[in-house]
Amino acid sequence: MSPYAFWMSVSREKIQMIENDQFKWINLMLVTKYYIVNFLIISVLLSCSSTQDLTSRDLSSERKEKWLGISYPPLRMRKIPHRDLTELEFSEGVIERLDVNLVTFSEYWDVREVTKGTFNWKSLDQRMEWVKRKKLDLLLRINSTGPKWACQDYPAQNSHSCVYKSERYFVRYIEAILKRYPKSIKQIQFGNEWQTQKRYVGTGEDYSRFNNILFDTVKRFAPNIKVSLGAFSIGSLQWLAACSGKIEEFSNVEYFGPDRIKQHCKKKRYIRMRDKIKYVLKHSKFDTIDIHLYDDAENWPIYHALIASRTSKPIVVSEFGGPNLFFENYSDEYQAKRLQIYLETLKSLDILEAYYFKLVEAGQAHPMHKKSTLFNRNFIEKPAFMTFWNFTNR
Repeated sequence: MSPYAFWMSVSREKIQMIENDQFKWINLMLVTKYYIVNFLIISVLLSCSSTQDLTSRDLSSERKEKWLGISYPPLRMRKIPHRDLTELEFSEGVIERLDVNLVTFSEYWDVREVTKGTFNWKSLDQRMEWVKRKKLDLLLRINSTGPKWACQDYPAQNSHSCVYKSERYFVRYIEAILKRYPKSIKQIQFGNEWQTQKRYVGTGEDYSRFNNILFDTVKRFAPNIKVSLGAFSIGSLQWLAACSGKIEEFSNVEYFGPDRIKQHCKKKRYIRMRDKIKYVLKHSKFDTIDIHLYDDAENWPIYHALIASRTSKPIVVSEFGGPNLFFENYSDEYQAKRLQIYLETLKSLDILEAYYFKLVEAGQAHPMHKKSTLFNRNFIEKPAFMTFWNFTNR
């Protein structure tokens, strides 16, 4: 029984006793007394309740959606046109408004060490100082490209990746990052969407070998940092689901119905990707595993389950977004409605964290997802921003 109910029950008993008394004039005085006492007691109880409610509101004002973040916020020091602030300052303000503290961006060896043995840390220092100052949790992606002097010759290289000539110099590069920024990185990973030859030109053995070098180096020099296995593309997840009979159709760059899926699942291209995935999952060391989720949120639980069935490690979604401009009729309002569905779907999944791709319509993005942003190319807020804001601040 609550204190309020207790005191009310006591009062009713007392009043009944008094009403049975033969001294009516005393009765009136005592009734008045007990009503006054009750009034004072209830006022105190309500005051305490209000204080508790206020405390609850204060606690609820803290960050609720700690699992949400932003993928690739613009972080250059150049000024935004017609505004007196840099891209980094803009991103800083938006991330504070959204009340998130997770970010992810890429690091490029070919930019950092153009000449062997000479590192240029200036741009990365600026980003890392910002991460440290704002106490953000960073997932750092080590891109699988490399300096010309470190890469094997064609065909072991393309615009997205290369196979390194020497493990020694890759270790030295990773070690330099870990020693320079020991407390600024929460998670780190090698490569991105490595399942196809286009995104990682090497074999599954090559990818697993350099991923494991990263893992061993991290555990030796910065064991507090988690190593995340580089991301599964939405395309690879769709094909794994389709070829295992989990979905009957899907749209990516093209539409694939039952007949085309059946044909494609027999082709060497799919079999090569499937076998690459099997090898990497079996032979790679990692603390978490990364997937990218776009567009068809109705199927995301299926894609999530496919990965969860292959590993017991926590799942990270380092990119999510949409819609697919090749197959969905875009408007800013439609995008905002779809974003609400994305967020609710992600919240229902057993994931460690998720990063929205992306903040501003600028920089690199596949043409089908170039509108998957919270701000347009002029840094003007879109309706999707308020959808995200309402979700993280509710």
